[in-house]
Amino acid sequence: MLGYGNAPGELNGVNRRRLQRGLRSRHPRAASSLLLLSGGAVRSTVPEAELMAAHLRGPLGYRGALALETESRSTEDNVRLSVPFLEGADRIVLASDPLHELRAQEFLRRLRPDLAAHLAPADRSRPLEGWWLRPAEAVIGIEGLRRARMLGSWRA
Repeated sequence: MLGYGNAPGELNGVNRRRLQRGLRSRHPRAASSLLLLSGGAVRSTVPEAELMAAHLRGPLGYRGALALETESRSTEDNVRLSVPFLEGADRIVLASDPLHELRAQEFLRRLRPDLAAHLAPADRSRPLEGWWLRPAEAVIGIEGLRRARMLGSWRA
């Protein structure tokens, strides 16, 4: 699950929605799964991954396997620094907002096409979930894709 910058102290709504998507995206018949939370301390002194883990373990009651990547400061970092955790995975889901997922998937395809072959879509089957945020997500997502393509390296 890819993090989004948090103000100090608490998990923001964007990350709470991403956690819900990630939980829903686990394969129901998988023998095991690992939730990887990726995000460094971008807008706070506490890494996004740590705030997300506390929310998963607390209010969401998740008790399964969990790993944290706490150094990333961009989407490209999220993907690059997550690669060691993805080695050997049968199924990889990059849970985020739809356009952010596309950007992260493209980073993974360019960096590790062998791992990208295991990409599966996140579960976004909640039509009205966060409907009030979708216009802003679309604008931010399109701008992120535009910048990534403009820079050529997909760094954004």
